[in-house]
Amino acid sequence: MKKGMTEKFASKLGIITATAGSAIGLGNIWGFPYKVGANGGSFFILIYIFFTVYLGLPLMISEFIIGKNGERDTITSFEKLSSRKLPFKLIGVVGVLNSYLILIFYSVVAGWSVVYLLEGIVNGYSEYSAQNSPFIFNGIIKNFKISTSGQIIFMTSVVIILLKGVQAGIENISRILMPILLAVIIALVIHGLTLSGAREAYRFLLKPNLDIIESKPLSVASVAMTQVFFSLSLGVGVITTYGAYVDKKTDIVEISKKVILADTTIAILAGFAIFPIVFTAGITPSGGPGLMFVSLPIGFSLMPNIAGRILGILFFGSLLVAAITSGVGFLESVVSVLNMRYKIGRKKAVILSGVVIFIMGLTAQLAFDIGIPFLNWTGEVTLLDQVNKLTIKILTPITAFCIAIFVGYRLKYEYIRKEFKYKNDAKIFHIYVKYVVPILILILAIRGILDLNLV
Repeated sequence: MKKGMTEKFASKLGIITATAGSAIGLGNIWGFPYKVGANGGSFFILIYIFFTVYLGLPLMISEFIIGKNGERDTITSFEKLSSRKLPFKLIGVVGVLNSYLILIFYSVVAGWSVVYLLEGIVNGYSEYSAQNSPFIFNGIIKNFKISTSGQIIFMTSVVIILLKGVQAGIENISRILMPILLAVIIALVIHGLTLSGAREAYRFLLKPNLDIIESKPLSVASVAMTQVFFSLSLGVGVITTYGAYVDKKTDIVEISKKVILADTTIAILAGFAIFPIVFTAGITPSGGPGLMFVSLPIGFSLMPNIAGRILGILFFGSLLVAAITSGVGFLESVVSVLNMRYKIGRKKAVILSGVVIFIMGLTAQLAFDIGIPFLNWTGEVTLLDQVNKLTIKILTPITAFCIAIFVGYRLKYEYIRKEFKYKNDAKIFHIYVKYVVPILILILAIRGILDLNLV
């Protein structure tokens, strides 16, 4: 692809799988299931679906509209469609920065996924127990050579995919990996039905807990909203970037609906795949790295050796697939800026971006090796917690709010009108994004920030 030019996706299926691939990541597999159980069970699922439809869908359509009509990277698209007004260009800047920060975290965690996947292939998980699993995990993250090797494999995979371009790289690999991910998750769900802890797991996920909802309704709603944003890759420049790669005739409203359906389905299925294993092992459910790398290997170790090994390999393989497809989206939003805005050749832009992310990830890995607090699965406040709060709880809602303001007040209505079959649908969408979406985001974002422990 020539400098500054925009390569397009070749098919509707490619757009859906690439966008869904970016959206379906670590947040779906390790974040959503636990948040369901900790925030009201089935009521949280209903709240999450509500915000997916009434916040996630209009924001995804908005980002697609911006990218499709800007036809450039995120920053340039905002600049172009706002008549080069600086404040709106900053929306793109913050979005790309957010994507960059999240990918640093992704590269580290995905590296651990590689290590645990290889562990299952070579040795299985029989040596893991409630007593030593935390120490094994701690040993891995503090072993610079082992953890860095996993990170190298992950970042190399992402870079190779992006070097092939939009069609041959992003689109083709997404069309292969996403069906595989869905098949593995479904297989794990089916197996979960046979486990003794299945009933307790389903109760944890689905039992309505009105006490939680009634005691802190806005806080629960805020958790659901930020999970929707993170799960759908909103406010990080990915959807806007992919919007620049769609053909003018593409129905982005239909595409957005299908992506959201796929993402929500995977998130819900992940809970039914993971927690039967956790409850069968008699482990207290948790979220984040503690769930993935401490609790689940214990669950695999308690199964017959072959079954535990196979399920562990499938699980960590699916985790790695989700991380790779999301990592591709995050890095592409950075690459597109270098390629389209600053006219750096795509190959150089991909390698440069990948190397910088890798080096920043190495810094994080080195922090473990020399004992600088970065992550502690026991729940203490760490640098990883603070990065998560900055990106997911603060930057993403701010960017989403600004996108709604931009589409509602600055973007020419003609760009919105042509994406809807019926005039009234376009009017309703515009009014809703202009008045309702910003108010909802503002109220819940403020509540979420007030709930943070920033020290």
